[in-house]
Amino acid sequence: MQVSYFETARYQVPPGVPAEWPVPPGAYDPDAGAQAYQGMVDRVQYVEELGFDWVSVSEHHYSPRILTPNTAVSASYIAARSKTIKIAVLGPIVSQSNPVQVAEELAMLDNLAEGRLVVGLLRGTTNEYLTFGLNPAEARERTTEGMELFLKAWTESQPFGWQGRHFQYRTVSVWPRPLQQPLPPNYSLGTSRESCERSSPSRRDTTAKSAGATAGSQRRSRCSIGRIFCSPRPTTKPRSSWRNNARDRHRFRCGQVCATRC
Repeated sequence: MQVSYFETARYQVPPGVPAEWPVPPGAYDPDAGAQAYQGMVDRVQYVEELGFDWVSVSEHHYSPRILTPNTAVSASYIAARSKTIKIAVLGPIVSQSNPVQVAEELAMLDNLAEGRLVVGLLRGTTNEYLTFGLNPAEARERTTEGMELFLKAWTESQPFGWQGRHFQYRTVSVWPRPLQQPLPPNYSLGTSRESCERSSPSRRDTTAKSAGATAGSQRRSRCSIGRIFCSPRPTTKPRSSWRNNARDRHRFRCGQVCATRC
């Protein structure tokens, strides 16, 4: 069993901000935003000291609830300010992304983080579809095809072409390769039975084999149907005071069970 801390870079919303989506950008307070990102680093360094296995960051848009619209940027910032904790990117959202660019960015990130990357590929929610004008009816198909292309881009040893229903590329030849070989740990995340079945080893093995991956990398493709996660309780106290205050030491909400192989 492994334990992950879910970091949200939570923005302390000033009074009077409309409780709606999308939140008007004119309501953004630069000072509160800067505090949110500094708090993100403080909490990550603290949970690293506590011995958490990894920290997770996710992709969300148009809302102060989670100030991480780009997981690669968030994870790079965390990687530069931590030492040993693994960094899980819950995103990019495959259905609305360029899978080849995602493969390049995350491979680069794995090198910058010295092999600490964990990848969780997502389909997204209605908010994300509205953000980028995506047809919700196509989201699942785009995600499935995008995941297959993403994995092939990471494992194929020669340039290749891709002519799918939703993605077409004359040539794909990703540099750099991930530091972790044959693949960084990668998860397909979902909450429905259908998502689990689509991410099962029998389905993902087909993708891995077509991409030239080894049996070891195939075993690393898992379906996450639960997790242990912790999220921060809001506080204005500096991190240096947490170790000396028993009340502040327990300032994380934790819940739900562990990741399981399908």
